[in-house]
Amino acid sequence: TRNLAYSHDGRFIASGDVLGGVTVWTADKGRFLMRFCGDPEEGVTAMVWAPDDRTVTSSSKEATMRSWSVYDVRRLL
Repeated sequence: TRNLAYSHDGRFIASGDVLGGVTVWTADKGRFLMRFCGDPEEGVTAMVWAPDDRTVTSSSKEATMRSWSVYDVRRLL
């Protein structure tokens, strides 16, 4: 894990790694919810949640930004 971002409501944590992946966890128990695979050549350097907590956006060392939808996860909880 290279960095973490908490959702605005505090229910979720997104972690970014050196392989460009983003993993979403529950904040209270650390339960794995889902993983998004990015480009392994571009590690995640920063992340931010959208104000509605439906997407998390990651940036890489190559200045690439990717937005990941977590809507399905939020519907299940």
